[in-house]
Amino acid sequence: MRFRLSKGEFFENKHVRAIADEGLTWRVCQDYEVEPGSESIKDARLYPKYSRRKAKSKWREYNPLQVAPDLFLRFAKLHEKGHSIKVARDWARKYGLLGYTADNDLMHKENAIRPSWEQIKRAPKAGENVKDGAIGLFWEEVSRAAGVLTMYEAALTGDNEAAKKRLLEEAPFLGGRVWPPVAKQLPLFEEDHELETSLVASLIEEVLESNYLTYCLFTASFVVEGTMNDFCYPMLHLGSSPNEHDPTKVVDVWGFENLLGAMYLEMYWLIGSGTNTTRCDWCGRLISLGRPYPGAKKTPDHKRFCDKYCRQKWNYHYRVKPRRRGENPRD
Repeated sequence: MRFRLSKGEFFENKHVRAIADEGLTWRVCQDYEVEPGSESIKDARLYPKYSRRKAKSKWREYNPLQVAPDLFLRFAKLHEKGHSIKVARDWARKYGLLGYTADNDLMHKENAIRPSWEQIKRAPKAGENVKDGAIGLFWEEVSRAAGVLTMYEAALTGDNEAAKKRLLEEAPFLGGRVWPPVAKQLPLFEEDHELETSLVASLIEEVLESNYLTYCLFTASFVVEGTMNDFCYPMLHLGSSPNEHDPTKVVDVWGFENLLGAMYLEMYWLIGSGTNTTRCDWCGRLISLGRPYPGAKKTPDHKRFCDKYCRQKWNYHYRVKPRRRGENPRD
Protein backbone atom coordinates (compact mmCIF):
# COMPACT_ATOMS: atom_id res chain seq x y z
CA MET A 1 0.00 0.00 0.00
CA ARG A 2 1.33 3.44 -0.91
CA PHE A 3 0.65 5.52 2.16
CA ARG A 4 0.23 9.30 2.11
CA LEU A 5 -0.60 11.45 5.13
CA SER A 6 -3.41 13.95 4.69
CA LYS A 7 -4.52 16.92 6.75
CA GLY A 8 -7.09 14.69 8.43
CA GLU A 9 -4.45 12.96 10.52
CA PHE A 10 -3.31 16.29 11.93
CA PHE A 11 -6.77 17.77 12.54
CA GLU A 12 -8.02 14.58 14.20
CA ASN A 13 -5.01 14.20 16.48
CA LYS A 14 -6.07 14.03 20.12
CA HIS A 15 -3.70 16.84 21.16
CA VAL A 16 -5.15 19.50 18.86
CA ARG A 17 -8.28 20.17 20.90
CA ALA A 18 -6.45 19.98 24.23
CA ILE A 19 -4.19 23.02 23.81
CA ALA A 20 -4.83 26.54 25.01
CA ASP A 21 -6.19 29.16 22.64
CA GLU A 22 -4.25 32.03 24.18
CA GLY A 23 -0.58 32.87 24.39
CA LEU A 24 0.71 30.60 21.61
CA THR A 25 0.70 33.01 18.70
CA TRP A 26 2.97 33.86 15.79
CA ARG A 27 3.26 37.20 14.02
CA VAL A 28 2.72 37.89 10.32
CA CYS A 29 3.36 41.09 8.40
CA GLN A 30 0.89 42.14 5.70
CA ASP A 31 3.64 41.87 3.08
CA TYR A 32 7.29 40.92 2.70
CA GLU A 33 9.87 42.19 0.25
CA VAL A 34 12.99 40.65 -1.20
CA GLU A 35 16.25 42.24 -0.08
CA PRO A 36 17.61 44.50 -2.87
CA GLY A 37 20.29 42.86 -4.98
CA SER A 38 19.09 39.32 -4.25
CA GLU A 39 19.08 37.40 -7.50
CA SER A 40 19.49 33.78 -6.42
CA ILE A 41 17.66 31.73 -3.84
CA LYS A 42 20.92 31.10 -2.03
CA ASP A 43 21.52 34.82 -1.34
CA ALA A 44 17.94 36.11 -1.18
CA ARG A 45 16.32 37.24 2.02
CA LEU A 46 12.80 38.34 2.89
CA TYR A 47 12.11 41.20 5.24
CA PRO A 48 8.84 42.75 6.51
CA LYS A 49 7.59 45.65 4.43
CA TYR A 50 6.27 47.45 7.50
CA SER A 51 7.82 48.14 10.89
CA ARG A 52 6.10 46.56 13.88
CA ARG A 53 6.74 49.70 15.90
CA LYS A 54 5.46 52.23 13.38
CA ALA A 55 2.71 50.24 11.64
CA LYS A 56 1.09 47.85 14.08
CA SER A 57 -2.05 47.71 11.95
CA LYS A 58 -0.03 46.00 9.22
CA TRP A 59 0.74 43.06 11.49
CA ARG A 60 -1.48 40.26 12.78
CA GLU A 61 -1.06 37.34 15.14
CA TYR A 62 -2.53 33.86 14.93
CA ASN A 63 -2.26 30.56 16.75
CA PRO A 64 -0.65 28.08 14.34
CA LEU A 65 -1.48 25.05 16.50
CA GLN A 66 -5.18 25.88 16.46
CA VAL A 67 -5.60 27.54 13.06
CA ALA A 68 -3.40 25.14 11.09
CA PRO A 69 -2.82 21.81 12.89
CA ASP A 70 -1.52 20.46 9.57
CA LEU A 71 1.03 23.24 9.03
CA PHE A 72 3.93 20.77 9.00
CA LEU A 73 2.24 18.89 6.17
CA ARG A 74 1.63 22.10 4.20
CA PHE A 75 5.24 23.14 4.72
CA ALA A 76 6.71 19.81 3.63
CA LYS A 77 4.55 19.71 0.50
CA LEU A 78 6.08 23.01 -0.69
CA HIS A 79 8.94 20.84 -1.92
CA GLU A 80 6.68 19.55 -4.71
CA LYS A 81 6.26 23.08 -6.08
CA GLY A 82 9.95 23.56 -6.79
CA HIS A 83 12.20 25.97 -4.94
CA SER A 84 11.56 29.61 -5.77
CA ILE A 85 11.58 33.03 -4.14
CA LYS A 86 7.91 33.53 -5.02
CA VAL A 87 6.71 30.42 -3.16
CA ALA A 88 8.75 31.38 -0.09
CA ARG A 89 7.31 34.89 -0.18
CA ASP A 90 3.74 33.64 -0.54
CA TRP A 91 4.30 31.39 2.48
CA ALA A 92 5.61 34.31 4.56
CA ARG A 93 2.61 36.45 3.64
CA LYS A 94 0.27 33.76 4.91
CA TYR A 95 2.11 32.23 7.86
CA GLY A 96 5.10 34.49 8.63
CA LEU A 97 8.86 33.88 8.66
CA LEU A 98 10.26 30.72 10.22
CA GLY A 99 11.82 32.62 13.11
CA TYR A 100 15.57 32.83 12.55
CA THR A 101 17.11 35.61 14.64
CA ALA A 102 20.63 36.62 15.68
CA ASP A 103 20.54 34.44 18.81
CA ASN A 104 18.19 31.74 17.58
CA ASP A 105 19.33 30.08 14.38
CA LEU A 106 19.91 26.59 13.02
CA MET A 107 23.50 27.11 11.85
CA HIS A 108 23.20 24.50 9.09
CA LYS A 109 26.60 25.15 7.52
CA GLU A 110 28.57 25.67 10.72
CA ASN A 111 27.91 22.26 12.23
CA ALA A 112 27.80 18.77 10.79
CA ILE A 113 25.09 17.83 13.27
CA ARG A 114 22.32 20.21 14.34
CA PRO A 115 23.21 21.89 17.66
CA SER A 116 20.91 22.02 20.66
CA TRP A 117 19.24 25.23 21.79
CA GLU A 118 21.66 25.48 24.70
CA GLN A 119 24.64 25.21 22.35
CA ILE A 120 23.24 27.98 20.19
CA LYS A 121 22.81 30.29 23.19
CA ARG A 122 26.36 29.64 24.34
CA ALA A 123 27.86 30.48 20.93
CA PRO A 124 25.58 32.97 19.14
CA LYS A 125 28.42 34.42 17.05
CA ALA A 126 28.81 31.13 15.19
CA GLY A 127 25.61 31.83 13.29
CA GLU A 128 25.77 35.58 12.73
CA ASN A 129 25.65 35.12 8.95
CA VAL A 130 22.24 33.43 9.26
CA LYS A 131 19.44 35.99 9.10
CA ASP A 132 15.73 35.67 9.68
CA GLY A 133 14.05 35.49 6.30
CA ALA A 134 17.00 33.80 4.55
CA ILE A 135 15.31 32.03 1.63
CA GLY A 136 18.14 29.55 1.16
CA LEU A 137 17.61 28.28 4.71
CA PHE A 138 13.84 28.32 4.20
CA TRP A 139 14.20 25.82 1.36
CA GLU A 140 16.70 23.74 3.33
CA GLU A 141 14.03 23.39 6.00
CA VAL A 142 11.36 22.56 3.42
CA SER A 143 13.55 19.77 2.03
CA ARG A 144 14.25 18.53 5.53
CA ALA A 145 10.56 18.45 6.44
CA ALA A 146 9.71 16.76 3.13
CA GLY A 147 12.32 14.09 3.83
CA VAL A 148 10.98 13.50 7.33
CA LEU A 149 7.44 13.19 5.93
CA THR A 150 8.61 10.76 3.24
CA MET A 151 10.38 8.57 5.78
CA TYR A 152 7.44 8.49 8.18
CA GLU A 153 4.99 7.67 5.40
CA ALA A 154 7.36 4.93 4.24
CA ALA A 155 7.41 3.48 7.75
CA LEU A 156 3.60 3.45 7.80
CA THR A 157 3.40 1.26 4.71
CA GLY A 158 4.89 -1.73 6.50
CA ASP A 159 6.53 -2.67 3.18
CA ASN A 160 10.32 -2.83 3.43
CA GLU A 161 10.95 -2.69 -0.33
CA ALA A 162 8.60 0.26 -0.71
CA ALA A 163 10.37 2.01 2.17
CA LYS A 164 13.73 1.42 0.49
CA LYS A 165 12.53 2.91 -2.77
CA ARG A 166 10.95 5.95 -1.12
CA LEU A 167 13.99 6.67 1.01
CA LEU A 168 16.73 6.25 -1.59
CA GLU A 169 14.86 7.57 -4.63
CA GLU A 170 12.31 10.07 -3.34
CA ALA A 171 13.39 11.54 0.00
CA PRO A 172 15.08 14.97 -0.44
CA PHE A 173 16.52 14.63 3.07
CA LEU A 174 18.07 11.30 4.08
CA GLY A 175 19.03 12.10 7.67
CA GLY A 176 22.55 10.75 7.20
CA ARG A 177 24.14 13.44 9.37
CA VAL A 178 22.01 12.29 12.30
CA TRP A 179 24.13 9.14 12.55
CA PRO A 180 27.88 9.57 13.33
CA PRO A 181 29.14 6.73 11.06
CA VAL A 182 27.63 8.57 8.08
CA ALA A 183 28.20 12.15 9.24
CA LYS A 184 31.96 11.74 9.64
CA GLN A 185 32.30 10.67 5.99
CA LEU A 186 30.33 13.59 4.54
CA PRO A 187 31.74 17.02 3.56
CA LEU A 188 31.32 19.41 6.47
CA PHE A 189 30.09 22.52 4.65
CA GLU A 190 28.33 21.22 1.57
CA GLU A 191 25.88 18.54 0.52
CA ASP A 192 26.73 15.45 -1.50
CA HIS A 193 23.41 13.68 -2.01
CA GLU A 194 24.86 10.82 -4.04
CA LEU A 195 27.51 10.04 -1.44
CA GLU A 196 25.02 10.35 1.41
CA THR A 197 22.61 7.96 -0.34
CA SER A 198 25.37 5.40 -0.71
CA LEU A 199 26.49 5.74 2.92
CA VAL A 200 22.94 5.53 4.29
CA ALA A 201 22.22 2.43 2.20
CA SER A 202 25.41 0.79 3.47
CA LEU A 203 24.55 1.66 7.08
CA ILE A 204 21.10 0.10 6.75
CA GLU A 205 22.45 -3.02 5.04
CA GLU A 206 25.24 -3.60 7.56
CA VAL A 207 23.85 -2.36 10.87
CA LEU A 208 20.10 -2.80 10.48
CA GLU A 209 20.22 -5.96 8.38
CA SER A 210 18.50 -4.21 5.43
CA ASN A 211 15.56 -3.08 7.55
CA TYR A 212 14.58 0.18 5.84
CA LEU A 213 11.36 0.44 7.83
CA THR A 214 13.35 0.68 11.05
CA TYR A 215 15.70 3.31 9.64
CA CYS A 216 12.85 5.44 8.31
CA LEU A 217 10.92 5.39 11.58
CA PHE A 218 14.00 5.90 13.79
CA THR A 219 15.37 8.77 11.71
CA ALA A 220 12.07 10.59 11.24
CA SER A 221 11.29 10.30 14.96
CA PHE A 222 14.81 11.35 16.00
CA VAL A 223 14.80 14.47 13.80
CA VAL A 224 11.29 15.50 14.86
CA GLU A 225 12.04 14.97 18.54
CA GLY A 226 15.34 16.86 18.31
CA THR A 227 13.83 19.84 16.54
CA MET A 228 10.91 19.96 18.93
CA ASN A 229 13.31 19.92 21.88
CA ASP A 230 15.33 22.74 20.32
CA PHE A 231 12.42 25.12 19.78
CA CYS A 232 9.59 24.06 22.10
CA TYR A 233 9.09 24.06 25.84
CA PRO A 234 6.45 22.93 28.40
CA MET A 235 4.40 25.60 30.13
CA LEU A 236 1.41 25.94 32.43
CA HIS A 237 -1.47 27.93 30.97
CA LEU A 238 -3.29 29.66 33.83
CA GLY A 239 -6.42 30.69 31.94
CA SER A 240 -7.73 33.08 29.30
CA SER A 241 -7.99 36.08 31.64
CA PRO A 242 -5.05 37.75 33.45
CA ASN A 243 -7.27 38.09 36.54
CA GLU A 244 -8.28 34.45 36.51
CA HIS A 245 -6.89 32.46 39.41
CA ASP A 246 -8.82 29.21 39.35
CA PRO A 247 -6.45 26.24 39.86
CA THR A 248 -8.94 23.96 38.11
CA LYS A 249 -8.46 25.95 34.87
CA VAL A 250 -4.68 25.42 34.77
CA VAL A 251 -3.57 23.16 31.92
CA ASP A 252 -0.14 21.99 30.81
CA VAL A 253 0.67 22.89 27.22
CA TRP A 254 3.66 23.25 24.92
CA GLY A 255 4.96 26.63 23.77
CA PHE A 256 7.27 27.30 20.85
CA GLU A 257 10.19 29.62 20.15
CA ASN A 258 9.39 30.06 16.46
CA LEU A 259 7.15 28.87 13.63
CA LEU A 260 9.50 25.99 12.87
CA GLY A 261 9.02 24.76 16.43
CA ALA A 262 5.23 24.96 16.11
CA MET A 263 5.28 22.88 12.93
CA TYR A 264 7.53 20.19 14.35
CA LEU A 265 5.44 20.08 17.51
CA GLU A 266 2.47 19.14 15.32
CA MET A 267 4.46 16.32 13.72
CA TYR A 268 5.74 15.22 17.14
CA TRP A 269 2.17 14.87 18.36
CA LEU A 270 1.18 12.92 15.28
CA ILE A 271 4.03 10.42 15.60
CA GLY A 272 3.42 10.15 19.33
CA SER A 273 -0.20 9.17 18.81
CA GLY A 274 0.83 6.03 16.92
CA THR A 275 -0.06 3.70 19.81
CA ASN A 276 -3.61 5.04 19.86
CA THR A 277 -4.45 4.89 16.17
CA THR A 278 -5.65 2.45 13.57
CA ARG A 279 -5.79 2.62 9.77
CA CYS A 280 -8.77 2.90 7.45
CA ASP A 281 -9.41 -0.43 5.70
CA TRP A 282 -9.98 1.39 2.40
CA CYS A 283 -7.57 4.32 2.07
CA GLY A 284 -5.01 3.44 4.76
CA ARG A 285 -5.29 6.81 6.44
CA LEU A 286 -4.59 7.04 10.16
CA ILE A 287 -7.63 7.12 12.45
CA SER A 288 -7.14 8.44 15.96
CA LEU A 289 -8.80 6.27 18.60
CA GLY A 290 -8.28 8.84 21.33
CA ARG A 291 -10.70 11.49 22.49
CA PRO A 292 -10.63 14.53 20.15
CA TYR A 293 -10.63 16.73 23.26
CA PRO A 294 -10.86 16.16 27.04
CA GLY A 295 -14.28 14.86 28.05
CA ALA A 296 -15.36 13.98 24.50
CA LYS A 297 -16.71 10.57 23.54
CA LYS A 298 -13.94 8.11 22.74
CA THR A 299 -13.70 6.70 19.21
CA PRO A 300 -14.72 2.99 19.18
CA ASP A 301 -11.72 0.65 19.09
CA HIS A 302 -13.39 -1.41 16.36
CA LYS A 303 -13.68 1.51 13.91
CA ARG A 304 -12.52 0.39 10.45
CA PHE A 305 -13.14 3.39 8.17
CA CYS A 306 -12.31 7.06 8.45
CA ASP A 307 -15.62 8.23 6.96
CA LYS A 308 -18.79 7.18 5.13
CA TYR A 309 -17.17 7.52 1.71
CA CYS A 310 -14.41 5.00 2.52
CA ARG A 311 -16.91 2.56 4.02
CA GLN A 312 -19.05 2.70 0.87
CA LYS A 313 -16.04 2.30 -1.44
CA TRP A 314 -14.80 -0.74 0.52
CA ASN A 315 -18.27 -2.27 0.58
CA TYR A 316 -18.68 -1.85 -3.18
CA HIS A 317 -15.28 -3.29 -4.15
CA TYR A 318 -15.14 -6.16 -1.66
CA ARG A 319 -18.80 -7.14 -1.27
CA VAL A 320 -21.05 -5.83 -4.06
CA LYS A 321 -18.72 -6.54 -7.00
CA PRO A 322 -17.71 -10.06 -5.83
CA ARG A 323 -21.38 -11.01 -5.42
CA ARG A 324 -22.10 -9.82 -8.98
CA ARG A 325 -19.29 -12.03 -10.24
CA GLY A 326 -20.45 -15.00 -8.24
CA GLU A 327 -17.46 -14.78 -5.91
CA ASN A 328 -17.37 -14.90 -2.13
CA PRO A 329 -17.55 -11.40 -0.58
CA ARG A 330 -14.96 -10.34 2.00
CA ASP A 331 -15.94 -10.11 5.67
